[in-house]
Order: sequence, then C-alpha cells, then structure tokens
Amino acid sequence: MKDCARISRDGLAFALCEAEDFQGVVAQLNDPRQSASDAQRCCVALRTLLDAEVEEAALAEAQAAGTLDALLRCAALYSSHAGVQAASCWALNLYVHVAQHTEVASFPHVFQAAVAALKAHPLDVNVQRAALFALCNACCFGLEGTPSVPGLLDAIPHVLAALRAFPTDLRVQEFGCDSLARMCGMDASVAEAVAADGAMGHFLKALNLDITTDGTLVAAVNAIGAIALAPAALPQASAGINAVICALRSQDKNLFAEAACKALGIHLRCFATRDRARHLSADFVINATVAKHNADAKVQNAAKNALQDPVV
Repeated sequence: MKDCARISRDGLAFALCEAEDFQGVVAQLNDPRQSASDAQRCCVALRTLLDAEVEEAALAEAQAAGTLDALLRCAALYSSHAGVQAASCWALNLYVHVAQHTEVASFPHVFQAAVAALKAHPLDVNVQRAALFALCNACCFGLEGTPSVPGLLDAIPHVLAALRAFPTDLRVQEFGCDSLARMCGMDASVAEAVAADGAMGHFLKALNLDITTDGTLVAAVNAIGAIALAPAALPQASAGINAVICALRSQDKNLFAEAACKALGIHLRCFATRDRARHLSADFVINATVAKHNADAKVQNAAKNALQDPVV
C-alpha cells in the first residue's frame, strides 16, 4: 500500500475505523462499547499512523493522544484474542521504534505486554512474530528500558518456546534470537539461564537455515556470542564455534562477517574456549575474512579485535 501514491496513512486509518488521526482512533480504542474486532482495527490504524516518514511529528501526535497507554490497556483487556494481540504488539513495536530513546520508563510495560502475548498464544505465528519484534525493540534500549532481571528470566522460556514451535519462520527466528542476545547482554545470570535452557541448539538451527537474507543469520550468530562466556554453554562451545566458522566461509555479506568475527573473537579471547577455537582454525578463518572484506572498515575492526591477546 505504501507504493500507491494516492493512498495516504490517514486515508488508510479512516478506511479501518472512520478516524484519520491519533485522537480519533484512540478515542475509539478507549470506548468500552467496542468489540474485539473494533479494537483490532484500531490497533492496525494506529500502526498505520505511526509508520510515518516524519517520525518526530507522528510521535508528538501519538503522545498527545495517549496512544501508548491506550495500546497497553487494549493488549491487557483482550489478552485472549489473538488478532488483537498481534495488532497491538505490531503497533507497540512501531511506537517504540518511533520513540527511540524517549519515554524510556514506559518500555518495560511494552516488554511485559509482549511477554504476555507470547504466553497467551504460543501456537499463533502472527502473535509470536509481532510479540517477539516488540520484545526485541524494547530490549534495544538497555537495562533502563526493560524489567528487572526476574522479568527477563521470566521471558526466556517463552521466547525459546517460539523458536521451538516455528523453526523455519524467519521472523520468529530472527526476532527471537535477537531478543535473547540483547537480554543476555544485560546481565550474566540471564546469559547463564538462556544457555542452561538449551538455547544453543536453537541458535545453531537458525544459523543453518538456507536463506538469502542475513538478518536471521546475524541474529543467530550474535546470540551464540552472547552466551559464549556462560558456564552452561561451554559443553557446546565447539559446536557453536564450528557453526559460525562454516557460515562465515559460505556467506559473503559484510554485516554477517562483522558479527561472526565478533562471536569468534569472544571464544578466542576466553581462557575456557580459546584452545577449542584455535583447534577449529577460528583465527585462520578470521584472517581469511580480513582479506575477503578488505574494503569494509567495520569487518576489519571486528577482526582486529577478535585476534587480540586473550583475557586470562
């Protein structure tokens, strides 16, 4: 629809719920007389309005209308309705994206709403995709943008369940791996819990998917690196290192090469895994990557850091 020159965002919103601005749509969403279907249409309309070229203007209008509170209330009110959960999570995800580093204090509520959606609809792929994307965006803002460690730990089994339930869905795999990688970076106990719950197997499967885009591959290799230092991940360290090396040899995209070098560097610099990484020729593969991507400064820098002296 974006490519249709005569179809506007406000026109789409009006077609969905006969209101063409945030104020009108939010008023409908807050109306206690509405049905679940009405709420779903309102959430889609809000997502449409948030998807603006001028994000600052869209955010200002959304904030003035109380959009975030309305979406969170809607998600809680219609927790059993899969359509509402998917639509509200997509809208919440886009709100977080548009808001960037503002309203950070509100993002834990987005995180919690996404986890609730994962719990309530474990076998609905549309809900899982939307909830994982919202969870991933909420995690982008660090510790101040997510719940406490217990809240992070509570989310882990539900994200892993999504990876298990939809092993070939690229969005589920990308957003699930990305969310877990970011959560692991927030606290060592989270990384240990993710590793102990058997996440490495899911990351390896995602890394081995036969795909042409690199979003899922980058997310998977970042996740492997994120649990590399967790004691529970050490028994599978060799499998993780070997999978990253094999993928690095077969993939030629710069973004993936950078991520793979970083993951291998974690293993090379760690006392517990460096011998295994060297035995599997991780340093040789990184040097080959340097030659292959000699025009990309980020890949060069990642490779240089990876080959630094190990940390004892």
